[in-house]
Parts: sequence; C-alpha cells; structure tokens
Amino acid sequence: MMKLSPLPIFILLTALLSSPSWGEGNRYIDAYSSMGESGFEIVDFIFKICVILLADLADFIGISYELLNIIIFIFAQPILILLFFILWRIERRKNCFLEKLNQSNKDPA
Repeated sequence: MMKLSPLPIFILLTALLSSPSWGEGNRYIDAYSSMGESGFEIVDFIFKICVILLADLADFIGISYELLNIIIFIFAQPILILLFFILWRIERRKNCFLEKLNQSNKDPA
C-alpha cells in the first residue's frame, strides 16, 4: 500500500483553510469540479492540489483559471516539448559526431 507524504496534504489544507473565497464557492468549486473522478485516489488527489494551485496562481496574476490553463497547456507545453526535442536532436548529432571522431582516432590506417 502506498503511503502519502504529509506535504501534499499540508498544501491542500493550507490552500483550503487560508482561502477567503472557498466558502463562496466560486473559482475553487468551479475548477475543482471541472473533471470527473478518475477512479485512482492518488491521481484525483494530485489533480485537486494542482487545481487549487492553478486557481491561486491565476488569481495572483490577475487572469482567469481557464486562461491560465490555455496558456500553460495549449502554448507553453507544446513549445517546451518542441524545444526539448530540438535540443535532444542537437545533442544526439554532437554525440554521433564525437563517436565517429573517436573511432577514426582509435583506428589509424
């Protein structure tokens, strides 16, 4: 059986208790209920913590939760995936070149 770390529980409780808008039922409840139950407790728990953190970040920045989701998952994530793919290809090319260079230095004709 997997044990949960107390840190996520502390973060969740802190976010819930310190938020003045939790009782009003606006942004947290709307964002919190935006997805159905997955059937896996740990996945649901992590999702709910992330929703709370995103709602707080959106409030801190001054944009809506939905706009922050769009910025992160429609723009930032694909750009980062492409960037890391390009960087990986560049490093792979460098390694292939260095391996060929080492092979030519080891085998004198």
